[in-house]
Amino acid sequence: ALKNALLAMEASGNFRGIGADQGMRVLELGAGTGELAIELARAGWRNIVATDGEPAVVRNMKYNVHANKVGHSIRCLKWDWADAPPNKLDLTRVGLCIASDVVYYDRPHTDLAVVLRRLFDTHGASANEMLGVPTRGLRVLM
Repeated sequence: ALKNALLAMEASGNFRGIGADQGMRVLELGAGTGELAIELARAGWRNIVATDGEPAVVRNMKYNVHANKVGHSIRCLKWDWADAPPNKLDLTRVGLCIASDVVYYDRPHTDLAVVLRRLFDTHGASANEMLGVPTRGLRVLM
């Protein structure tokens, strides 16, 4: 569903310089298997940085990216939100931040909030960040 929404927004002209236009980078937080990044790359998007905090998950994501022959479009990086961004990730080049299924437990998600604040602070009023948060029956205040 998020992939379709992103592609529809791109088609409507909302993401100039992002995705298939190859300008700014797309940052995916909590990419897991890399499925969303792979689907966007198949749709022609480039400069995607897919991140996850677990080394084994990142290794699997890299395998999936290469098995789907989209390694030219996606860079997979380990990023534990409690840490600073990886050196290879320039937040000033991020034009769109996406996240899906990253909030699972009824607890504070302070590290995620710090990451999102860092992205908003980097881009100021021009930020295009989007966060998809399925509540899984929890109350989420944003």
